[in-house]
Amino acid sequence: MPARILLFAANLLPLIGVAFWGWDAFELLVLYWCETAVIAFWTIFQIGLQPERLDAFLSPTSRSALGGLGRAIFLSIHAGIFMAVHMVFLWSLMGGEWRSVISGPASFVQQLVIGNGLWAPLAGLFVVRGFITLLGLAGMSPDPVSSKNVVFDLYRRIIVMQFTLIAGAWAIQLIGSRIGLVVLIALKIAIDLFFDPFEKARKKPA
Repeated sequence: MPARILLFAANLLPLIGVAFWGWDAFELLVLYWCETAVIAFWTIFQIGLQPERLDAFLSPTSRSALGGLGRAIFLSIHAGIFMAVHMVFLWSLMGGEWRSVISGPASFVQQLVIGNGLWAPLAGLFVVRGFITLLGLAGMSPDPVSSKNVVFDLYRRIIVMQFTLIAGAWAIQLIGSRIGLVVLIALKIAIDLFFDPFEKARKKPA
């Protein structure tokens, strides 16, 4: 349970941005996209230390050819492409006025992440996700957030949670309700902590 409590507390941080910095649905989704990048970082970190966690995604030949560093690089490229496509989708769907303001990765970080205060909750989420990762590596956390199938969990997050949140944020943007953003944060917390559509499949005996 400690991992869940920490994750719950970290997930409350975006409420500060909504309440005091006037974040809209797009800025909130950018924060969650950045958090996914943080999770990808810690997943790659785990693969570097425990390369066998990537075995299910590799052919027998690749398993013997790639060590911990090679597998970490492989996952970095694969996840990077996946997340880039997701950002293009998010940017084109909800970017709005930001599309005329942001000129590249540097201005994205400077104006959107730092300038809008996204860095503050993101830093907290980075620390919490790192702590959860270390608990999982030490075998001290049985929580789903530290499950052994870390690669599966990474892609589950990108596919299930992010697209669910985009749909919710799009509806909220049309309605224009600040309360709706709080509901979106609550939805994200619920999905993050409790929703696993593939849990039965993972528990199903071979």
